[in-house]
Amino acid sequence: MRVLIFILLLSLSWGKIVWPPPPEKARIAYEKAIETPEDVGIKKSLWQRLKSFFFGEEKEYRILKPAGVYADKDLFIVADQGLSGVLIFNLKEKAVYFADGFPSPIDVDFDGNRIYVSDSVLGSIVLLDKKGKRLGTLGKKELERPTGIVIDKKRERLYISDTLKNKILIFTLKGKKLGEIGTNLNRPTYINLDSTGNIYVSDSLNAKVRIFSPEGKEIFAFGKRGTTIGTFANPRGIAVDKDGHIYVGDTLFSTIQIFNREGKLLLVIGSFGKGEGEFAVPMDIFIRDDQIFVADSYNARIVVLRYLGGK
Repeated sequence: MRVLIFILLLSLSWGKIVWPPPPEKARIAYEKAIETPEDVGIKKSLWQRLKSFFFGEEKEYRILKPAGVYADKDLFIVADQGLSGVLIFNLKEKAVYFADGFPSPIDVDFDGNRIYVSDSVLGSIVLLDKKGKRLGTLGKKELERPTGIVIDKKRERLYISDTLKNKILIFTLKGKKLGEIGTNLNRPTYINLDSTGNIYVSDSLNAKVRIFSPEGKEIFAFGKRGTTIGTFANPRGIAVDKDGHIYVGDTLFSTIQIFNREGKLLLVIGSFGKGEGEFAVPMDIFIRDDQIFVADSYNARIVVLRYLGGK
């Protein structure tokens, strides 16, 4: 009991939620939750607030059931299944845009000019500009149920996880199909890249993580189905930090598990709940400049964590 009280006091003196807790060296820290435009610094002017109060013309945007997330210094984008659309927070303009007409948006990415949105019901990738205007689609004839997507800007490729086809499809950014990856996949969902262009896949029904080279050769796989930490029940979101640590979200465990390149479990983040540092059915994971964005779908928010470094 004294040890537990000591750890609690150390946590309070630290001033923030960290993993692992003191006295061990912290590797991940909780930063904040994003639910509304105000949480990313987009606030209404006095005139806008008065206009909304008297005339009700300004729609109030709030994250409802996020599935996919993208973030950079200028844009914060959420594929929101609860809203049946895509929320685009333009941090530079201090404006919010909304693209509707998505029955089941799953994931989002941005190539510097266009936003790419996967929708499992539409069966295609929809292209948007930064204000949510539709620019076209790609993959309509080749895709069945697109879910996770990721752009390799260096190679000018778009990788798409097709959950029904049990394949990862490769397209140019202009929409030309280049090929397919995967022979042992069983309902793959989210995908991501590391700094060298290797492709990481949540092979959900096989309860595994599979890693492929940019050429499509399987390099390594790890994971097994189970009910204890280090195993998977329903792996979804996946991302890799600058030091090669692999983050895997599990919708049934409501945790983020972190592994090294050899598949060894390093750390478990969170547990089921709605408080700070807790999750309820986490989906997509996106990492940018040591910030970790988690689509905490059933808590109607994006949770932001920070990687503090260290092996």
